Amino acid sequence: MAFRPVVFIALCVFVTPASAQSPAVLLPKDQPAPSSASDPPAIRRWFDLQNVHLMSRFRWVEASDGRLTSSTHQWQPNCRGRVLFDSEARYSVHFNANSGSHFVSGWNNSGGGIGEFAGDFNIRQVFLAAEPVRGLEFQIGGLYPVRGENTEISTYDNDAYLVGERVTFRRAEGALSQVAATLGHIGDYRTPNVFRRLDAMGDINYGQVLVGARLGSLTSVSADYTHEDGR
Repeated sequence: MAFRPVVFIALCVFVTPASAQSPAVLLPKDQPAPSSASDPPAIRRWFDLQNVHLMSRFRWVEASDGRLTSSTHQWQPNCRGRVLFDSEARYSVHFNANSGSHFVSGWNNSGGGIGEFAGDFNIRQVFLAAEPVRGLEFQIGGLYPVRGENTEISTYDNDAYLVGERVTFRRAEGALSQVAATLGHIGDYRTPNVFRRLDAMGDINYGQVLVGARLGSLTSVSADYTHEDGR
């Protein structure tokens, strides 16, 4: 059955630091000046909060026969960061938590429209990362797929997840930008919580080798071989 295009209306909510909104305040001469705005807070030595957002959209889908299959307001919270073990950030634990109830879903129904309210919020990725040599990184745990220059049209959904191991070599200069090899388990499509999937790491059914390259300063390309048992 053919479907008409889906209409999305998205609203992003971002938090702006108060220092960026308020005018300068003159301090008494005997009061020390605060640290420069360029100086990171002390907690950044141990904790790096990389992304926090709350998004909203209205999703409307009508089939070619006139049947309305989706007309609902949805919301999406997300939080991503890492805990640092050393001052150079070579050893860390990464985490990513967001909404959605399965492998290809990162949105919750708000209850406005078709569908009841959903409050799913799970930690989808938790992995240990080690970079003993700059440019060479090892990862193990609950990972995200490496897509290179692909999009959801030609590879896994943006909300996809897996458990396993990965080694990545990156170069800051030159034609070769990265080489990544992943081995692990992909599945448990209705179990977004990573802690309920880690026991499947020994059941290997997924492998990928990806190569990325630069074609000048404005163009990047990638190619990969991905194997999944049963496909």
